Amino acid sequence: MRRIAVRPQGLDLDYVAFVAATRDSVGGGLRLIADLDSLAGIEFDESAMVTEADAEPFVARLQEMADTEFRLTTHLTDLEGDNQRSGRAQAALALETAYGLITGRQKFGNADDNFWKELDACWRLVAERTA
Repeated sequence: MRRIAVRPQGLDLDYVAFVAATRDSVGGGLRLIADLDSLAGIEFDESAMVTEADAEPFVARLQEMADTEFRLTTHLTDLEGDNQRSGRAQAALALETAYGLITGRQKFGNADDNFWKELDACWRLVAERTA
């Protein structure tokens, strides 16, 4: 048995499987073990040695499996950046809205000189409009 590992395209992790020598009705052979279901009904040939050259064709197959499985995952870094930009835009919008509300109240003489009283008045105003 030989452990093989590949890196899915665009990700910094190992995708691992094993190449195992088996005994079957045809006389044996090598088999890729990539999940628990692959173990069903296998009779391992413990006397056989799996070399690196023997495992080479399975590495390409494992790479294909890894790239297919993690295809959508590679976009996570892009999504994370988009979410951070959206969060900053939302914070800027909230700040501009609050600034506009307070300066608008000041412009028309409805504002209080005390910041905390003004903030409480803004909260009441928002609560009235959203209730």
